[in-house]
Amino acid sequence: MTDIAQYYTSSDDLVFENNQIDWRGGNGPPVDRNTVVIKPSRISMTLFIVISVFAIIGIIIAFL
Repeated sequence: MTDIAQYYTSSDDLVFENNQIDWRGGNGPPVDRNTVVIKPSRISMTLFIVISVFAIIGIIIAFL
């Protein structure tokens, strides 16, 4: 690790070093947040029909 700055509590001073900052990977500082990639997912028509039929049967049984 490399020291970037020194903070002195007695005088409330932040003193930066004159050294260049070398980031891991060489591409600059890390991003501030995670990158979220939303991938659409699909199910087969047969599976959708089977699940729908079971849901309808469950709704009918609930009202009986």
